Amino acid sequence: MRIAIIGHIPCDFYTLADGSTYTGFGGIFYGASALSELVKPDGSVVFISRIGNSVLPQVSRLAESYGVEFHVDTVPGDGWSVNAVYVSGEDRREHLTGGVPPWTADELSPLITGCDGVILNMVTGYEMDLPEFVKFASHVPLLHLDFHSLALGRDDTGLRYPRSNSHAEEWCRHAHIVQMNRRELESVCPDMKPETAVHKISTWGARWVAATDGSLGVYVATGEMALHVSANNPTESPVDPTGCGDAFGAGLLSGALQGKSVVDAAADAQRLARRNADFKNIPPPGAYDGYVTDK
Repeated sequence: MRIAIIGHIPCDFYTLADGSTYTGFGGIFYGASALSELVKPDGSVVFISRIGNSVLPQVSRLAESYGVEFHVDTVPGDGWSVNAVYVSGEDRREHLTGGVPPWTADELSPLITGCDGVILNMVTGYEMDLPEFVKFASHVPLLHLDFHSLALGRDDTGLRYPRSNSHAEEWCRHAHIVQMNRRELESVCPDMKPETAVHKISTWGARWVAATDGSLGVYVATGEMALHVSANNPTESPVDPTGCGDAFGAGLLSGALQGKSVVDAAADAQRLARRNADFKNIPPPGAYDGYVTDK
């Protein structure tokens, strides 16, 4: 199994709900942490990002520790930075500053040669423009789109805020798997019950749709059905909820590649998300040992 994960890597400055703080690198490292275990013993992870050249040494060392195949190009400066404060639970106030140019399909397509599946995580929402995404999607055998920051706007100070995306249907139509959280789902399909909303999105063309709802579980849909999958042993006191959706996405795509049903894949993926919540910042190499089943 060979999986590519694409997305930005901001330098993170986080304040958690308990008042503790940390600085590190986030973005697609959360998904890569889970994927590095999921592909064992014979698979590989292709890690694709664009960052500021000032942080390349630190990012390179971190990527090497997970044993991923590293494809990163740089631009002058620091790249993206995120300053986030958790107000309570899983709710946070976030500022996104800096920036790097979005990718084109022609830049990305050669890097995913030989991959069975690809996760495109819209960490910042500026990873690709829609026309380039549509072009890129046509080259991917199994494309998992984490909708993420496509449901966020950004004001002049960098403050992120919820907003509807007028092109949501077009984004979702060209992915095989679409993932979003409950808040993002409500921005795409307002005033709908979650089961109804994920089913509607599935009719746009995606094979699977999954909307995570933290400790309350996940809503999944195919073109034929929609249902709620309860969380297995949810944590009541997460150390850090950042990245739980990324771990979930890694498990969901892996399950699809293994031929699992969407319900079984979502159940396994929730165990990975639960494990991610045990760690402040990115789970270290080996953190998912024993949490991956039926590989």
